[in-house]
Amino acid sequence: MQTTDKVLMIRPVRFSYNSQTAVNNAFQESGIPEELSQRQALKEFDAYVEMLRNEGIEVMVVEDTATPHTPDSIFPNNWLSLHSAEELADVGSTLTGSAHSSTAAPGTAAPGTAAPGTAALGTAAPSTANPGSAAPCSRVVVLYPMFAENRRAERRQDIIEALTGAVAPSCASAALLDLTSYEKRNLFLEGTGSLILDRNEHLAYACQSPRTCEEVLEEWSSKMGYDYFLFHAEDMNGNPIYHTNVMMSVGEQLAVVCLDAITDIEERMSLIELLEESDKEIVEISLEQMNEFAGNMLQLHTVKEGELKYIMVMSARAKDSLDQDQIEAIEKYCKIVAPDLEFIERNGGGSARCMLAEIF
Repeated sequence: MQTTDKVLMIRPVRFSYNSQTAVNNAFQESGIPEELSQRQALKEFDAYVEMLRNEGIEVMVVEDTATPHTPDSIFPNNWLSLHSAEELADVGSTLTGSAHSSTAAPGTAAPGTAAPGTAALGTAAPSTANPGSAAPCSRVVVLYPMFAENRRAERRQDIIEALTGAVAPSCASAALLDLTSYEKRNLFLEGTGSLILDRNEHLAYACQSPRTCEEVLEEWSSKMGYDYFLFHAEDMNGNPIYHTNVMMSVGEQLAVVCLDAITDIEERMSLIELLEESDKEIVEISLEQMNEFAGNMLQLHTVKEGELKYIMVMSARAKDSLDQDQIEAIEKYCKIVAPDLEFIERNGGGSARCMLAEIF
């Protein structure tokens, strides 16, 4: 299933501007005192959680720790992603066991990848990790290599253990795919910041950047049984867009995307073709709207009185940037839920989608 009704959120303790991520995140604003930033971020966070819960979303809230200082811990989707057994069973993935770490040699290329600098639709064989384990996994937790050194401390063992045991505590069958060793070679892939997942089609969209490296993407796709489409996207100043989720979101029935950010016409047309082949209605946003976080959306679902309903989560700033036609296109399928995240966006350079790690 493409969407979930459960998410993980990290409640901030020392939220602040992060100079290590600001080198390629133009959304961040310095100069806001840390005390003010934390106070306002906490207020915005708590209101966001309440808003989601009022919509019927199950929110797992974990309190951050004061030490070590992790100013961006509020964005957990960059260091982990979760995948259900049903999602991987569709492609015959054989990830099994209670703890699998990546053992493929760094640099091993997956079949089906394109030459560097071209649009790449990579096809990779499913993993055969832990072949001796008896039980199939009920969930896969993936840990990702992070660009900023001070963000790597966000990967907390207690959170990982809570997630691997949350589905079926009586069944030790959660698999762990750990890609963090790539940090030693300065190669990165930052979770569902880098990856926009079409879970139904087993297709990952990714724009290449210092935080999204093809070599790591190749191993991820090989282990997870996904195809991928790698492309290049630029902001208004011609700089690589650091995270794909800045300019793109894929839901069950629709895709919101800033096509103007993809300057290579062949890559742009290939992306459109893939989205249309998967029956997604394309809602195009402009570069100006992307700069208001309009690409940073996530579709979730709830079940009320036995009926499946969808919501699209975005910030108030993002919603305010949309025109009426765009809003109506989204509301054909989803109710829009738009929390005010002004300080989190200004200081952290991330928005509503970045704050949610989906639980499957």
